[in-house]
Amino acid sequence: MSRLLFDIGNSRLKWALAESEQLLTIGVAEYRGQKLHSLLERELPSGPVDAIWVSNVAGVAMQRGLTHWARERHGLMPCFVRSSAQAHGVINAYREPEQLGSDRWLALLAARREHERALCVFDCGSAITVDGLLPDGRHVGGVIIPGKEAMLDALRVSTRLGGVSMQPVDAPWGTNTAACIDSGIRHAVLGLLRNFIEHMAQQAGESPLCLVTGGGGRAWLPWLHAIQHRYRPDLVLQGLAIVSANDHETSLDDA
Repeated sequence: MSRLLFDIGNSRLKWALAESEQLLTIGVAEYRGQKLHSLLERELPSGPVDAIWVSNVAGVAMQRGLTHWARERHGLMPCFVRSSAQAHGVINAYREPEQLGSDRWLALLAARREHERALCVFDCGSAITVDGLLPDGRHVGGVIIPGKEAMLDALRVSTRLGGVSMQPVDAPWGTNTAACIDSGIRHAVLGLLRNFIEHMAQQAGESPLCLVTGGGGRAWLPWLHAIQHRYRPDLVLQGLAIVSANDHETSLDDA
């Protein structure tokens, strides 16, 4: 059974073809400023699929647009995944489980399937999130902060640095304003991550393995040499593959 999977974030759309829990072809495209129907027709393979499963954090308009395309192109009603209280060995920490973003939930399911140990998922995109899993599969909760570009935008809006940009540097600190901003953002994010890992280690009794994912994840890898980590850019899609292969074990919205 061939399934088409979508991971729709705040600025990028990732897709994959899957059979069982195996991801096959994977693609990615920026969707901001583009017509969704034209983008999908241009970027996606033209062959038939048996089902369409979606993680969408981009809002109702995106859900409606994708549903219209799926019905017109494939004659299928897509399944939009929602977070649940428990699934595939993971127990959601949220009191209202469906409030946890589907992308974070699916990444946790994929992380748990890959490792039965203390974990943190470091997801780097328009927002940066960190979520923790104990060795028994309990989600401890997480943190959300703005991504690098959003932090820069906040500086531009709230200070006199309206036209400034970031200048990537290899040193611990900068020697001009643009480099100082890049260094400051890096220290802020890495400080948060190290603090999260420290608290996780205290609660779990072992240092967690950090799984790095998201569209901006690769850029952080050079700075994680002191942290036990692995790069898993497709965790959300892998979580979708797990959920869709095991049918209705998790919550769905049929648009």
